[in-house]
Amino acid sequence: MSENNERTVPEVLNEIVRKNEGVATADIAKSSSGRNIFMGLGMASKGRLSDGLGVSSLAMLCLLAQSRRQLGGFAHVLVADIHSLSVLNDPEDKAKLPDIAADVVFWASTVLKQLGLSNDQFEVAIATGHSTFGFESNAPVYPKRELADIELAHKQLGCGVKGGWKARRSGVRDETTFDSQVKNKVTGMSFLYAPEGLSCKEWKGKQEFVPPYIGTEDLTIGRPIPVETLARQNRQLNNHLSMLGRTLARTLDLSRAPSLDLLDQFLNDLTTLD
Repeated sequence: MSENNERTVPEVLNEIVRKNEGVATADIAKSSSGRNIFMGLGMASKGRLSDGLGVSSLAMLCLLAQSRRQLGGFAHVLVADIHSLSVLNDPEDKAKLPDIAADVVFWASTVLKQLGLSNDQFEVAIATGHSTFGFESNAPVYPKRELADIELAHKQLGCGVKGGWKARRSGVRDETTFDSQVKNKVTGMSFLYAPEGLSCKEWKGKQEFVPPYIGTEDLTIGRPIPVETLARQNRQLNNHLSMLGRTLARTLDLSRAPSLDLLDQFLNDLTTLD
């Protein structure tokens, strides 16, 4: 896919949703406030620190890469380290936060480069000390910080698109929860969503759902991920990993590649770049 700045943002996003049917969903504004893209990567869930960048974030990053390539804008990816401090319960988790944040920055940047983006097309940065998103210590806690992030990205960085994730299950606090609260303050911003992620842990007989950027055992980018073994474990994991492989194939224009094989090779290749 090549850049085409003559096409409108709604046209581009509608095409991305169509080409990624079953993966991408969107809330598309009728007119756009800008071609730049904003995405946040969280680091905590249910009071616990992520192990790193979750493999399910590949869907988010693939949709981001497709959008940036089509829109021609700049992609701002924020690693929400300072936000996590207010929700982490374990002092050891708080102590490990800077190292995990650096890890997430490295792997998200590496993935985007492997998806075809160059350094002048995106930035992955931590919130702490950021010129736009670096909150003071007495700033509002999560989730008010996330709402402020969206407004800042819209008003100061010219972002007309926000990438995020959306659960298919009802009653889940996903990113639509935040987006709906701030939507009337960011006129012209569209919202593009990838699915939620999976953990290897089970809950009530099924795999536990997690935000896609949360790294868990066996499903953290940069560490060994036994794709074929996990895919054979049950249908739920097979379907999820296959979805990631198909989305990766569309992003790399390798639509005929077997999805699990492509995902396995892509993840293995990443670790050789470390």
